[in-house]
Amino acid sequence: MKYKKITAGAMAAVVAGMTLVGGCGSKIDADAVVATLDDKEITLGYANFVARYQQATYDSYYLAYMGDDMWSQDMTGSGETFEDSVKEEVMQSIEDSYVLDSYAEEYDVALSEEELAEIEEVAQNFIADNSDEAIEQIGATKEYVVEMLRLNQINSLMYDAIVAEVDTKVSDEEAAQRAISYVEIATDSYTDDDGNTVDYTDEEKETLAQDAKKFAKAAKKGFDEAAEDAGYEVQTDTYGSAEDDDATLDTAVLQAADELKEGETSGVVETDTALYVVTVTSDFDEEATETEKEEIVSERQEEYYEEVLAGFEAEVEWTVDEDVWATVTFDELFTTESDETSTDEDATADETTEGTTSDTSADETTEGQTSQAE
Repeated sequence: MKYKKITAGAMAAVVAGMTLVGGCGSKIDADAVVATLDDKEITLGYANFVARYQQATYDSYYLAYMGDDMWSQDMTGSGETFEDSVKEEVMQSIEDSYVLDSYAEEYDVALSEEELAEIEEVAQNFIADNSDEAIEQIGATKEYVVEMLRLNQINSLMYDAIVAEVDTKVSDEEAAQRAISYVEIATDSYTDDDGNTVDYTDEEKETLAQDAKKFAKAAKKGFDEAAEDAGYEVQTDTYGSAEDDDATLDTAVLQAADELKEGETSGVVETDTALYVVTVTSDFDEEATETEKEEIVSERQEEYYEEVLAGFEAEVEWTVDEDVWATVTFDELFTTESDETSTDEDATADETTEGTTSDTSADETTEGQTSQAE
């Protein structure tokens, strides 16, 4: 899961839809130095705020589905908790941000007065729109909010400046995409009327193979018509060649397609789990080719950016005090009050059905607020 960069507009949207309420923030030494970039010191207070803000964002999306022990779970089977994983990403993002900031002058990157004023306004609104308890819980100060927004805006400008050096010319030959239609006939199993998965018998597989051969012969005269007559579903796809690493279809199917000219249809192509019949509908799909060109440019830009950033980071000295960083935890959770309200409303509905009335007033609930999960 990638660390999400926060822009001023994004934070404004979050503030508008998710005001934080209540709770006591974890006690940390905000002035302690958690990391250094050459001679620049990054305080634990700032790093804690970035981490807790990121936690609040994740909590709002996943907590209701994954439960209160979400942060102690091992999501990837690597032996690392979700908390450790996100904290690692957060610290990496902080390093990236300050490294890029240190090179901004070389790329003539700087924020305008208008951008700085917007950041100040958003930060002030963030502080004003939340209670003192909520601000303490998330570890925020106006200075921390301003710094996070400033760095993210600098990072965005630096990305644009760096990738501007990338060659964006892509030839038709490099990006060429073919369009195909195909029928897929599963041979491993099927779903019965009760929703159970049932394996095909050898006899049934032989029948499927014979039916596929009949279809392949008929399809040479009209693919869509033959598929309709046989009761098969026609699917479509585009691809560059059978060597495509990101191809969705089995390599054997694409290899068969590679042997075809536009308008030609294959015989039956057998894979481990299905039989296929494929036809080439276009030897050069213009729309798919243009999309592929955009993807190629995007990949070039991302690779070049990562290469340049890695080069920057190799030229600086970045250290993290792991003992200090370990004092930041996600033990206190953030939950949307609207979720809690839904539970209350369900309970109220049950009580009303039984002829009772609820003392809870809907006016007491402010939709979109968040509170600390106990």
